[in-house]
Amino acid sequence: MGMAVAAELNGYPGPAHVLELASALDLSEAQRGRTQALFEEMQKAATPLGNEVLAKEMELDQAFASGRIGDASLHRILADIGRLQGELRYTHLTYHLAMRGLLSPDQIATYDRLRSYDIARAPAPGMHGRHSH
Repeated sequence: MGMAVAAELNGYPGPAHVLELASALDLSEAQRGRTQALFEEMQKAATPLGNEVLAKEMELDQAFASGRIGDASLHRILADIGRLQGELRYTHLTYHLAMRGLLSPDQIATYDRLRSYDIARAPAPGMHGRHSH
């Protein structure tokens, strides 16, 4: 779903990728331990929400497959899916916020470079920031 793209592309690393890049980022033992804890907390919070999204998607599919879906049930199921997806995305992004506070600016710049996000943020020729001339 690309839940964390907005964070990743704007200098807010995620705990999973920070752990993958721990050596290259020269994480201290304290940073490594806290990142591992954040990753585990995120998984613990996100997994049940992800399972709920999958269950609702299955409910939607089964409602269509059975031919017993109407406007009201369609609206209810989609509202549930939207709410759950929002909660799941919020869960992921809160851990990106936490990681931003744990890493130094140099570590974030290194992370962005290693993940090629520095290139993604570079303005195109003729562009200055988010506008052109």
